[in-house]
Amino acid sequence: MRICFSIIGLLWSLLAYSQSLVHVKFSKPFAVIKFLQTAINSHGTSVTFKHQIDTSFLSKEAAFQDLVEDYQSLQLDYNYVKQQYPSNRKHTTSTWDLLCVAAISSDNNQELFDRIIGIYPNTDYLKLKDILTKAEPYYDRFIYNRYKLVIEDKVRELNGLSPQLNTLFEKFKTFYGSSWDKSMPFNLTIYPIIGRHGQTTATPHANCLEMGILTQEEDVFGLLSIGMHEMSHVLFEEQPLLLQQQLDSTFTDSITPFTKFAYHYIDEALATALGNGYAYKELAGESDSSEWYNDIYINAYAKAIFPLVEEYVNNKQQIDKAFIIKAMVLFEQTFPKALYDFDPLLMTSDIYFEDDVTKEIDDMEAVLHSAFRIYSSNMSIPINDKLSLDNIKHSKETQIIIIHKNQAQILAKLKLIFKNLATVPLQKNMVISFLDKNKRAIIIVVAENKAKAIEGIKLLKIQKEINPKKLWVTF
Repeated sequence: MRICFSIIGLLWSLLAYSQSLVHVKFSKPFAVIKFLQTAINSHGTSVTFKHQIDTSFLSKEAAFQDLVEDYQSLQLDYNYVKQQYPSNRKHTTSTWDLLCVAAISSDNNQELFDRIIGIYPNTDYLKLKDILTKAEPYYDRFIYNRYKLVIEDKVRELNGLSPQLNTLFEKFKTFYGSSWDKSMPFNLTIYPIIGRHGQTTATPHANCLEMGILTQEEDVFGLLSIGMHEMSHVLFEEQPLLLQQQLDSTFTDSITPFTKFAYHYIDEALATALGNGYAYKELAGESDSSEWYNDIYINAYAKAIFPLVEEYVNNKQQIDKAFIIKAMVLFEQTFPKALYDFDPLLMTSDIYFEDDVTKEIDDMEAVLHSAFRIYSSNMSIPINDKLSLDNIKHSKETQIIIIHKNQAQILAKLKLIFKNLATVPLQKNMVISFLDKNKRAIIIVVAENKAKAIEGIKLLKIQKEINPKKLWVTF
């Protein structure tokens, strides 16, 4: 009888594990890809991991450096658009995500290679296959052989918390109203970064999440709260079309000038409130008293909406129109000066340059993007083109106009569009900023050359905001 009960208990435990929604694992194929991504300093990689690679024996291995160059030459990221979804929401998917999902879901290279046939042209597929095969021994020597046991211990530790993660995932899924069921496991894969301190990263890809962890990581609850943060982004993206349209309409039908900002920040604020706020509190038994996000707006917005989020989650209530309206009010109350602050204003922008000298534009745009968190931008060249001038008149986005040639001619045309400019004298180097009659932010950098234009762009970061009492400053 005791044996029967033991067998039944074992079966129940196996059944519970098989129904587990969140699975923590280590995928060597993905770890090698992340290793190469970091070596080429790709977006979304750890500067700590990059430094470790650059200062290791790998920097002197000519064959490895050739592999890195070959990998960097591959085009792995092609986007396709889901046309029917709201344009204000993320409505693109990429082949890069498909590659990551395939790698994370694979336990060895052959599984990965079989899964990705057809995603890329055969020439690129075969080249990628060859690079990954040759790169694996370098990864083994660099980190895997030394930290294999650490990785296995961390996977066991995190899987021990999977019941709590499953509960949180179900709660968050209900809140978001997402399309998800237990037939779709969520794979959380970890990859090691050497040390106790340093930068780690976490990025979702469909039903998979990649997380860099330090080999001497001690804050497991903090680590998992970041994981739940990233899972929340996936659940937000996977809301059904009708719900996305309803929430989109709630934002776009609002006439407050703060709506644009509340909408831009809502995805990140919700993920932060849920992951860094709710999930951390549930896992650790107390709230995280530190800053939740390294951005003033996202951190404060997440904390402002947290009581509302907590109420909805605890009541098993789906996000709705009433929630969005309250969230917009909370944003305005939290950031009454957002209309003048360059940081939120430049998140979505139309950017204009005077000519199409590629190197000059690339340099100026690089400085602009390094100074501000610009999520979406449209570029138009030249400024005095009919289409550019028409867009300057009618676009609803922030207008950033960089004039480093034909200054007098272009400023004269802009004065016909904006009455605010009527009294502005032409100076060699100046920054003009104001809200027009439609409460749009207009930012104009007038400079005598490219170098001065870059100086003017940097001045925007120092200036920080539109000063209604001072239309322009010289530099």
